Amino acid sequence: MKEKIFKSSVMEIKSSDEDNREVIAIASKETTDRDGDIVRVDGIDIKEYKKNPVVLFAHDHSSLPIARATKIWKDNKNLMVKMQFTTPEENSVGDTVYKLIKGDYLKTLSIGFRPNWDTAVRMEKTGGWDFKDSNLYEISIVPVPANANATVQSKSLQKALDDKVIDDLELQEIELYLKDLIGEQHETQDVEEETEQTIETLTKEEDPYSWVWDIGEVENKDKDKDILEMLYDLLDLNDSE
Repeated sequence: MKEKIFKSSVMEIKSSDEDNREVIAIASKETTDRDGDIVRVDGIDIKEYKKNPVVLFAHDHSSLPIARATKIWKDNKNLMVKMQFTTPEENSVGDTVYKLIKGDYLKTLSIGFRPNWDTAVRMEKTGGWDFKDSNLYEISIVPVPANANATVQSKSLQKALDDKVIDDLELQEIELYLKDLIGEQHETQDVEEETEQTIETLTKEEDPYSWVWDIGEVENKDKDKDILEMLYDLLDLNDSE
């Protein structure tokens, strides 16, 4: 069972401050999502996140943050966050993302958390999980849809360009950013798959008599197994004397 979980939702912006480049939004709502899961807001531990309250783009841990959470708190059944986005000089991608959020072209926010599986309850009605306790460790602004691979040629980005919210250079920059990110994700997946295959090969129990089968060109191992194993043991005995 996976330890880290990401949950994306349509970002509900409550207010914005253009002078300070700040946006207040709901990071997580205590409602059943399309997977049938529910994350209890009261049970979200935000202490660790507050030690390094960065906001990322598309869960990219290898790049600079696009914003910082200047405040994060719980309001009734909502986890609220105030995000201050970077200036063009600090991080141009963060500036572009800020423009896209303000213009309502980028609408999805995602939280990453580690659930406490000891208190999680499987819900028969939805087939999902009721996460009663969890630790927040990441907040990201993600493309719509959440799969970055489907958004490199996003209609929303093109519309933002047509509406002059961003320019050609900004569009090219964010598209290149997403393409590089996709390449890194695929490379990581390939390495993980190759590692799993290697581990499976190394841990697979080998037949100690396999060389005898090969030398004897045996087609039916079961039929001549006793004779060939006896031959193997005799040869092994002779080698050891």
